Amino acid sequence: MNNKAKLIITIIVSVILFVGAGLLYNNLKDKTIDEQANTTTSSSEQINNNSAKPSQNKTEPQKRSVPDFTVTDINGEKHRLSDFRGKKVFLNFWATWCGPCKIEMPEFQKAYEAHKDEIEFLIVNVDNGGESSVPKASKFIEDNGYTFPVYYDTLGEGSIAYGVSSIPATYFIDEEGYLVAYQIGAMNEALVQKGINMLLEG
Repeated sequence: MNNKAKLIITIIVSVILFVGAGLLYNNLKDKTIDEQANTTTSSSEQINNNSAKPSQNKTEPQKRSVPDFTVTDINGEKHRLSDFRGKKVFLNFWATWCGPCKIEMPEFQKAYEAHKDEIEFLIVNVDNGGESSVPKASKFIEDNGYTFPVYYDTLGEGSIAYGVSSIPATYFIDEEGYLVAYQIGAMNEALVQKGINMLLEG
């Protein structure tokens, strides 16, 4: 295969990946946790402090499965999202250069300490330095005393699979691998707890 053919194939694969990521984003975006209105459009019910019940006239939303991807831990061992099937998952994409990512991490630590026996936390670093960014990211975690599990998306596989163009991005995934809710942007304590409640309540 000549270089021209390889280039064409590379371009086609790239287009397919980005189109797929865009379609995924469009399918997931109606699941965001809306802080302003204190509602979510991820189901047929409005979620508020009074735990309103869903209307009987509305149909159940279609479940959407999340894409699989591979990350590494601090020791370089590979882990797939599908390895956690059968468990509730709190998935977050972050970077050391992202200010909003750093703001929400203390809330993640509190949530991890309170729910680590019920929920798997996958806090995924997406610094764009590949493997060379792992020491910097792990030092940031250590310096701040965070104990939640951190993984490294050194190949950008997770970022591409989820169409992550803005961080932080957080996804709440049920035991069967279906999306419950997600949030683009930093979350405060109330939003973190809201997402966790949605995940625990199924």
